Amino acid sequence: MPYLLLSCLMTSCASSPTKPPEQLIITKTVKVLPPEQYTAPCTSQPSDKTVAGELKRLDKLVRCERADKAALRAWATDDEGDPL
Repeated sequence: MPYLLLSCLMTSCASSPTKPPEQLIITKTVKVLPPEQYTAPCTSQPSDKTVAGELKRLDKLVRCERADKAALRAWATDDEGDPL
């Protein structure tokens, strides 16, 4: 009698469906920095002590910073203009 019970249990285990192996997905974030020439600060030498000279110097700095931002935006987008 115990052999009959054991043989029944063995057949029931053998007929159970097997699970597929679980997939393990590993995500790793890689930080990509922009080229250094896009992040270098704009510099300007102090001009003469006149108001017009300082305004010209500040205007030059603002234009430089805007050009850097435009270069960063172009670098950070793909060919269609979508962000990376």
